[in-house]
Amino acid sequence: MELDARMLVTLGGMAASILTSAVVVRQKVAELEKSISALGEKAAALDTNLDQNNMTTKTIQKAVDTLREINSPPQLRETTRIQENHSVRIAQIESQTLPAVVERVSKLEKMHNGKHHGLVE
Repeated sequence: MELDARMLVTLGGMAASILTSAVVVRQKVAELEKSISALGEKAAALDTNLDQNNMTTKTIQKAVDTLREINSPPQLRETTRIQENHSVRIAQIESQTLPAVVERVSKLEKMHNGKHHGLVE
């Protein structure tokens, strides 16, 4: 097999074609790596946002559960019963202490002679 001009031109064309293809493939690989990197960053940002949303949802759920418990009929009945008990006890204490206080004040008013002497310097 002899290397004539025609064969050299053919081999040169094939080598140029292979080199050109290699350069194009290298550029495409670089573009794909950039795209994959950008998608990874977007996925990380979405994951962070999802975690924040999950935390917010859990916080709101806890608040709703607390309000649901506070406003439940058994809890409202218990709270109303306790408030009524306090009202009755306050009324009893007032009825027992106010007359005694009024009596003591009237005694003190009777004991006081109403005269105030100035200080002598």
